[in-house]
Amino acid sequence: MENGENDFQDFYVDWAFPEHIDSLMLTEDKCFAEGIREERSVFLERLETSFFCNTVLKYQPFTGSESGCSPDDRASEIYGYFCSEIRGCMPGLPKNDFALGHSAKEAHDPEGHILYISSFAVRPDAPRKNKKGLGRFFFRRSLDMILKKNQKIGRIVLIVNEDWAPARRIYETEGFITTGEIPGFFETADGRRKAYVMEKILKKG
Repeated sequence: MENGENDFQDFYVDWAFPEHIDSLMLTEDKCFAEGIREERSVFLERLETSFFCNTVLKYQPFTGSESGCSPDDRASEIYGYFCSEIRGCMPGLPKNDFALGHSAKEAHDPEGHILYISSFAVRPDAPRKNKKGLGRFFFRRSLDMILKKNQKIGRIVLIVNEDWAPARRIYETEGFITTGEIPGFFETADGRRKAYVMEKILKKG
């Protein structure tokens, strides 16, 4: 276990399925402003289309009375989600490649080699001893699970709001670099914000 991960021993990363939709929407509402929240139908399509590309962060406190129980057997609550899809190509920086609310069914290519992270969030009210590090823990564990299931992946792409400095720090410390910008991508209460395109190359070819 890496330094600091013992602070999150009551958290568990699991695959996301359609039955988790209510928890995903609660997380969406708690984490994002109204103008950039995505619709329930968008998340359902992701969960029903891109198998083994979506995860949830479960909180399962161990009290000692569940001796011998696996994490799956204990009561849990979801405090985060990670959604992604596989693509065959992402040429250049056209805005529609990254559009909020895009169709996962149209974009997902299980034979592709690019993982596009469409959304990632951890609820601000998640219980934790250490206020820092839970997002990185969840992001790293999710990618580990997804890449083990999808070994053709050689490139990972995501976008991030210019104002979301903590998220950018997570991505940078996980090896992502900024490769482009999309002006005015995100709508906010006081105007529009640009999106940074960030990428990580896993292998050549």
